[in-house]
Amino acid sequence: MPKFVEKTRLNAWMGIRWKMVMPFLIITALVVAVLLPITTTLVARRIETEADRRLAQIAESVAALIESKEGQALLSANFVANLPEVEEAVTLDEAIGAALKARKEELGLQELSYYGADFQPGDSAVFYGGPVIPRLLQMSEQTNRIRDALILEVFETGQAVSGIAIAPQSSQIIGVSPVKPADQSDTGATGAILSAFYMDAEFIKEVSEVLGADVGVVKDNSIVGSTIDRTSGYELLLQEGFIEAEGGEAAQNIEYGDGIQQRLLAHPLILGDEPQGTVLVAQPLNDLLQVRQNIQFVLFLFAGTVAVASLIFGIASVLSFARPLTGLAEATKEVSAGKLEQRVDVTHIFFKDEITELSVNFNTMTEHLQGLYSSLEQRAREQERIEHELRVARSIQQQLLPKEIPTSESWRLAAYYQPAYAVGGDFYDFLNLPDERLGLIIGDVTDKGMPAALVMATTLSMLRAAATQLVSPGSVLERVNDLLCPDIPHNMYVTCLYAVLYPTTGRIQFANAGHNPPCRWNDASMDKLLATGMPLGLMPDMSYEEKEATLVSGERVLFYSDGLVEAHNPDREMFSLERLQALLQDQMADAALIEFLLADLARFTGGDWEQEDDVTLVTLQRS
Repeated sequence: MPKFVEKTRLNAWMGIRWKMVMPFLIITALVVAVLLPITTTLVARRIETEADRRLAQIAESVAALIESKEGQALLSANFVANLPEVEEAVTLDEAIGAALKARKEELGLQELSYYGADFQPGDSAVFYGGPVIPRLLQMSEQTNRIRDALILEVFETGQAVSGIAIAPQSSQIIGVSPVKPADQSDTGATGAILSAFYMDAEFIKEVSEVLGADVGVVKDNSIVGSTIDRTSGYELLLQEGFIEAEGGEAAQNIEYGDGIQQRLLAHPLILGDEPQGTVLVAQPLNDLLQVRQNIQFVLFLFAGTVAVASLIFGIASVLSFARPLTGLAEATKEVSAGKLEQRVDVTHIFFKDEITELSVNFNTMTEHLQGLYSSLEQRAREQERIEHELRVARSIQQQLLPKEIPTSESWRLAAYYQPAYAVGGDFYDFLNLPDERLGLIIGDVTDKGMPAALVMATTLSMLRAAATQLVSPGSVLERVNDLLCPDIPHNMYVTCLYAVLYPTTGRIQFANAGHNPPCRWNDASMDKLLATGMPLGLMPDMSYEEKEATLVSGERVLFYSDGLVEAHNPDREMFSLERLQALLQDQMADAALIEFLLADLARFTGGDWEQEDDVTLVTLQRS
């Protein structure tokens, strides 16, 4: 036997039973005295981390609900602003009030007010549709500034806007939309509709019930609204600097008056990429504390049989943690590669835990993603089908327009047509009539897109048929008007000018159904070819004034639609008939007249111009 072992060997006697038991007792003591406290601490930290993660998700859901309310406020304001009864009642305070009161309850709004076009910061609403208590007197200066800025932005841009004002005394979720004239004229907004939800205690209570947690909103360490039990002393925590000045997260355990422990988390409130205060979220720790007690019980229960307990613990760890996490990691990798049909096993041993919930949520998420992706694919196919139909419709419409422009030694004609959308409501045509006469047609359907294109095709066909049967331009328009009136869609009509040119004499007969009068000019003078008449399809049994003029050598005529003269630049200035007439007097080379007008239109509207209406130009010159 080695001397070292001999010298260090204990001579005290110990029975074999004790030698077998002692290691287990020592290990058990170590488990109880060392491993259990360490494990308890680690579990407590894990519980707090998991609780904070859940609370952070709830806090982010609060921001999402507020932004969702913002979208609802904007949609409500835009919906009400476009109601016919609102557009027709904007000039009468009592009428607008009656129109808004009915819609306020229907839409579940807390405020639905109307502001006039002459609004200035600090002005009151023409009609205040808020609560009976004068909340405006309670609004903070910041909230008033935000409301005024949104209303002014609507009048400046003509577009609906929304915003969120968070202040300790008057937090609001606001949507503002312009009210356009009922006749759809381009005179700008006649007023503005403001819809609002108030972020008061009742609002916070609703959010708390939806999310299943106590919620509070804090701005500058002042409470906007809260459902957190005041007996927990959280208000004192706020005064002591619980919310970090840098805007980070902070968490702490608190206890309600009923003795239930809660986890309190302060999370930054980010709305529209801008910090708007802090969200406080509190939830009970009972479930998580029960998990910790179960773990402690398991450790005590198997302390005497460490080997078996270690084996069971290892197996349980693999089955409860490693395997599902590995499965989640592999499934996540597959999902990131686009395989959205991936699902993970949600079976569990003994108790459900956070990983089980994570697995269930993962499966729910992938199911939703798969459904969303399928929906997007279906929408893409539907969009492709619509685009194909529009291309076909555009091709058909182009076929209806003249394929060639008539040519003559004594007369020069040119034409240009550009719809605002894929298809449009403008049209023009050249008709070869008996006795070497030439018919000229230009018109505009009062709408855009597919409905206007269908009415345009019908009207053009009727004009062609009537022109071959009738000689008088006025009679042609009367015939087409009587044919259109029974079947034209409601609130649609057609402006049209029909002229008949006698090339040999230069005489031109024309009748006008509410269309822009053509401009006639030469080197010395300019006038308009005027004739009166109601638009086609508006009222039956109408008669149309018929006029005539004689074009001498060098004289020219421009037929045009309102898409040219009513185009707007970025400052909302209109191109105007006066500008057109000035350009016509300056430009005498007819061959390049259309190109000249289009170039000036491009300079006037700017490079970012979005065409508002169809543009049609037809020029006629006697050589």
